Amino acid sequence: MVDLQAHVLPGLDDGAVDEAAAIEMCRAAARSGTRELVATPSCAAQSNFDRGEIEAKTVALQAQLNGALQLHTGTVLELTHESLGEAMPDLSRFSINSRRYLLLRPSSGALTRGVAKLLTAIRDCGYTAIISLPETSTGVQNALRRVRHWIKRGSLVAVCSDSLFGRNGTGAEACATAMLDAELVHFIVSDARSASRWKPSLEQAFSMVVYRWGEERAQRLLIDNPWAALWGQPIEVPRPKRQARTFSIKSVLGLDSRHQK
Repeated sequence: MVDLQAHVLPGLDDGAVDEAAAIEMCRAAARSGTRELVATPSCAAQSNFDRGEIEAKTVALQAQLNGALQLHTGTVLELTHESLGEAMPDLSRFSINSRRYLLLRPSSGALTRGVAKLLTAIRDCGYTAIISLPETSTGVQNALRRVRHWIKRGSLVAVCSDSLFGRNGTGAEACATAMLDAELVHFIVSDARSASRWKPSLEQAFSMVVYRWGEERAQRLLIDNPWAALWGQPIEVPRPKRQARTFSIKSVLGLDSRHQK
């Protein structure tokens, strides 16, 4: 499997606290079947960002793994006007393997300040936004149409494996399930931050997706699509399914207030 989002680089965010913890996280990921992993520290572009430091720490960590898995570079960039304004001159500094896919974590402010315009600007620069963990946002949980709109703008969506099991709350679990039912998910990531809590494991998620949505979907979300993202290859996006409308006899008879003049 391929994990596009894990906070394994020591000392850069709230992920691995030191080199020993970073090594254990990577080994735990390998034991659970992950073969390719993107080291993604959280990043606000206006902070002191050093791509060279990220690359150096990735190389140093890779040297300690004895081939257990292959590491790649990336970041999780805040989806805000401020962050993208500073990042826009060279988005390759933040993208996965410096290629076309860019992980973005929406903030509550971005949800109410024209996020669609930001996604259009990213697309116009030749990059594809991957909206990370939208199911954990109450703004998305209460309005799934936002996700549909982002996908129409050319963006893709990654949900956290923990959300499938309620570990990010019941709201996130229900939202992630609804998005999977509606074909609004293109990747599943671990978002790992330690070897014990928020684990770097995708094994359970793979089994869950096979059980509920089929093996072909699991292969696509945890292997094929993330592999394509590593190398900047195109990803086929299935047409989202429409939400089932709630039956209303008043609506059928034309008595619904929305249809009255």
